Amino acid sequence: MRICAISSFPPTRAGIADYGAHLAEHLARDPRVESVTVLADRGPGALTHEPAGRLDVRRVWRRDGAGTCRALLRAVQSVRPDVVWFNLGLTMFGTRLAAAAGGLVAPLCTSMMGYRTVVTLHELPALTNLPALGLRPGAHRFGLSLVPRLVLRADLVVVTLDHYRRYLMERHGASNVRHIAHGSYDEPEWADEPERASLRRRWRVCVGGVGPSTLSWPARITRAIQDSWPSAVYATG
Repeated sequence: MRICAISSFPPTRAGIADYGAHLAEHLARDPRVESVTVLADRGPGALTHEPAGRLDVRRVWRRDGAGTCRALLRAVQSVRPDVVWFNLGLTMFGTRLAAAAGGLVAPLCTSMMGYRTVVTLHELPALTNLPALGLRPGAHRFGLSLVPRLVLRADLVVVTLDHYRRYLMERHGASNVRHIAHGSYDEPEWADEPERASLRRRWRVCVGGVGPSTLSWPARITRAIQDSWPSAVYATG
């Protein structure tokens, strides 16, 4: 099976880039997968075409650039994949309306071209703080309201929050939506500790979205935990 993944990709600093890289690398290790080609963004210092382990990374679009949809479709046709996977956030392709719309309409186009299309959708316009993403609700409201309808034309839509799944089912009658929790990128690593004595320690767990742009608040929480409970075992996820 040949997979074409469309996502922002490191060195781009964004949670979606990290998520896309991790999942693409995991898919590439699957013995059933012949190849994984990533159609990524052109970031500063990134090569246009580069092998990244088992991945073939082709940087074919630029955030807030023109012609994103056309560039993606041309690249998909050159890959000739069995499955096209879109790893989408509302502003992944940019905050300019034309650029964002050009990228977000691409899943509809690949479906119409006959490619089996899977979309991981990280935000829903109606349930997202749009100004926090750099979007103006008034100017972008109509265009963003079309996103669920366009994306739901894919064969499968994956959301990382269960209330997104419920919303799409209840408001749009969707039957092709699955909830897969975000989870952790790696297996937990345990420090060497006395065998059972450590179980008497207090646990403090901080749960939240952590990425390159949100590392300051976990650091502050960690310091507060260490100050208040020096013997605590803590985890951030």
